[in-house]
Amino acid sequence: MKHIKLFLFILFLPLIFVGCNKNALSDSSKILPPENYNMPLEGVWIADKYYADQSSSDISKIKSEMEKIVSFSKNKITFFDDVCRNPKYKIKTVNAQNYFIGNYSIKPESLDIHKDTIQIVTVTYHENFLASFAILDENRILTCKNGTFFRLSKNKQLSSSETDFDTTLDDKDSIESDIAKNSKVTNEYNNSVYPYKLSHQFNSGVLLGLKSYKPATYKIPYKYSTSQEVEPVYRTLWINFNGDSVVSNNELPYILAPRPNGFWKVESKRTVNVDNSYVKDHIYAYPIEKNSEDILNNDISIKKNSYSLANITFVGSDYISLELNNGGYNNSTNTTYKYSFLNTVPLDMVNASTLQAVSIDKLLGEQGIKALKQGAATYLNSLNYDSRQKLENFPRMYNFGLNRKNGKWNLIGRLNHSSEAYKDMFGDFDIPIMASKELIRYDSLYPTWNIIKERVSNALDAYSPPNRNFVLVVTKSQILIYDIVNENLGKKPLKIIPLKSGESVIMSQWSIGKYVKIWDDQVKSLLK
Repeated sequence: MKHIKLFLFILFLPLIFVGCNKNALSDSSKILPPENYNMPLEGVWIADKYYADQSSSDISKIKSEMEKIVSFSKNKITFFDDVCRNPKYKIKTVNAQNYFIGNYSIKPESLDIHKDTIQIVTVTYHENFLASFAILDENRILTCKNGTFFRLSKNKQLSSSETDFDTTLDDKDSIESDIAKNSKVTNEYNNSVYPYKLSHQFNSGVLLGLKSYKPATYKIPYKYSTSQEVEPVYRTLWINFNGDSVVSNNELPYILAPRPNGFWKVESKRTVNVDNSYVKDHIYAYPIEKNSEDILNNDISIKKNSYSLANITFVGSDYISLELNNGGYNNSTNTTYKYSFLNTVPLDMVNASTLQAVSIDKLLGEQGIKALKQGAATYLNSLNYDSRQKLENFPRMYNFGLNRKNGKWNLIGRLNHSSEAYKDMFGDFDIPIMASKELIRYDSLYPTWNIIKERVSNALDAYSPPNRNFVLVVTKSQILIYDIVNENLGKKPLKIIPLKSGESVIMSQWSIGKYVKIWDDQVKSLLK
C-alpha cells in the first residue's frame, strides 16, 4: 500500500507544480522581447573622401560636401544638408559585384571595395527612399549622393544624441566645422529653429528624349530598298515629380539637352533635292540662346548621286551617338557603294563640316580597346564560317555607340563588310565594359530590372531618379509612371503617357532637389 501511495505522489507531483504556476505560464505568452534601439549605423559620420572624375564640371560642388555630417539615431537622420524624422532602416547582405554594377553601373573595386559580400543599410522616409549605405567596416561607410560616392568615417567624439537638436543654417555650418576638428559641441544652440526640412529631397524631374519615324514621300537614291522610306522625328518630354505625385509633363518638338554650360537644342534637318539624286541628314546642336535660323540654314556640302543618313541613338551631356548610313554611285569605278557606321561625337563638334568621331580609347583608355576587340571576337566566333568571311576581322576604334537594353545604356560596336561584294552586311556586338562618366553621368535603376519585368511583363525599358521615389516603365506603346513602395512598384500607375508608333528613348537626363525648378522654368519659357 505504501508503494502504491508513493507511486501516485510521484505521478501527480508535476501537475501540482503546473497548477501552482498557472498564472505565470499564462502571462509568459504575452511577454515581448526587449525593444532593440541599436541602429546599425548609430552615431556621427563625416564625409572624408569622394569618388569622382577630377575633370567633372561639378567638382567644386562635390568638394563642398566634404566634412559635412551624416548622423543616425532612432528618430532622426541628418544626411548632409537634409534632416529626416522617423526613418526606417533595413539591412541586408548582398554580393558586392552584383549590387554595385546592377544598381550604379560601377565596379566595387573602383570604390576601394574588395569584398565578395557587403552589408547594405537602406533608409526610407514615409515609404520614400532616402539613401543606402554600404558598411565597409565598423568605422567607415559609403553612400551615393547625386551620383557621387562619398566615404564617411565615424566620429568617436560625438554621439548622434549630441547632434539631435535644432539649429539654424549658420549654426549648423559651425557645428560641422567643430566636428571636423574633433571638438565637443555644446547645447548653446538648443533654442534655435532648424530650417532643414526635406522640401526638395523628393523632387525630381527628367528630360526624356524620344525618337520615332514618319513616312517619307520620296525614294532614297541607290539604297535599293523595297520597304517604305522613313524619316526620324525627335521630341523631348519633361516630367516633373514632387513628393508622391506627378506635377506635370510637357513636350518640346526637339531634343533639349542639359549641359554643364546651359541647355542646348539638338535638331535634325533632312535635305532632299528635286530629282532625288541626293538625300542628306544634318544634325545640329547649339545653345538655346543662339539664333537657330543661322545654324539650320548653313548647309553642309553635298555629294550628288548619294545619300547620307544620320540617326541619333543617344544624347548625353557632352556626347551624341549616331548611326550613319552612306551610299551612292562612284563615277570613277562605275560601281555603287554602301557603308553603315556607329559614331560617338562631342556635342561641341556636331556642327562641323565633317563629323569627328572619337576613338574608344579617348573615353575608356586601353581597357576600352581591349573590350572592343574582345566583344568583336566573341561575336565573330558565334557566326558560321560563311558569315564570318563577309565581315571585317577587326573592329575600327571609332565604330561604336550606345543603345538601351534592360534598363541600362550599353556600349555596342559594329563590324562592317569585308569587301564591296558584301556591302549590305554589317554586324553589331556588345562591348563588355561600362560606359565612362563622360558619356553617362547617371544610369542607375531602382528597383531592379527583374522586379520591374515581373510586375510589368511587357516592359521594354525603365528609368528611375537618383532619389528612387519613382520609376518610368516603357512599353511598346506607353510610359507607365509608378511610385515605389517597399522596394517595389505601386499598385497601379500614377500616370500613363502614350508613345508614338515605334518610338524609343534616346536620352534620359535627371535633375533633383532645387534644380528641378530651374529646369521646369526653362522648359516653360521655351513653350511660350
